[in-house]
Amino acid sequence: MPELADLHVECSGERCTILFMPRVCKGLEKKADAQDEARIRSLMRRYATTTKDVLIDTQFRFEGRFKSGRPDVRKIAIYAFKAHQLRVYGGFVPATKFFLCGEIDVKKQNAADMTKLESTANTIAQYVDLEEL
Repeated sequence: MPELADLHVECSGERCTILFMPRVCKGLEKKADAQDEARIRSLMRRYATTTKDVLIDTQFRFEGRFKSGRPDVRKIAIYAFKAHQLRVYGGFVPATKFFLCGEIDVKKQNAADMTKLESTANTIAQYVDLEEL
């Protein structure tokens, strides 16, 4: 299993704890527009801190279920936090309250990059045995 120390805790609340893979931190730093980055982080805080559905489809969207790459783990639901053309893909680590963000994309079109969605599912599957930080 990858090192927990490598994960960045973005925010934590009643619903979940949102974690970033190092590549998400680097991508936000290097690729993202500052305003879009601030918006994404704000959406994540709102999502994590309340159990009510406070985000609309243009802010947080279910992208589908993708193979985990592990025989002992079923398909993993992947979601996208969205702000203008910035997307951060992630999903819940099964049986936990950890929402792990595994990929970032700066879009020029509306279609999601299937490679990034599948990569996110594979990344989440590596943390299936995660119980606490």
